[in-house]
Amino acid sequence: MENIEDRLSPCLERLQRLEMMFDELTNKHAEIPFEKERVLLESWDRIKHIEFDLEKTKRVLHATVVKQLDIAESLDAMRGLQTWVNL
Repeated sequence: MENIEDRLSPCLERLQRLEMMFDELTNKHAEIPFEKERVLLESWDRIKHIEFDLEKTKRVLHATVVKQLDIAESLDAMRGLQTWVNL
């Protein structure tokens, strides 16, 4: 007949190994692997470039709209003069 110590010994050993693994994982610093960090930084750079391009496009689009409004006003004024001259 096995005694209690013989039956508990494997469980205690397993528990000790698990505690050691837990301590290892707890003490290990969370580090991003170099390759993943590089990919993240490249993505960040692409995002910044896209934001810059969008801002530039927004300024050009705004300038174009202002120019179109000026042209529309000029055309309306010319049509008004032409109508007035034809009277």
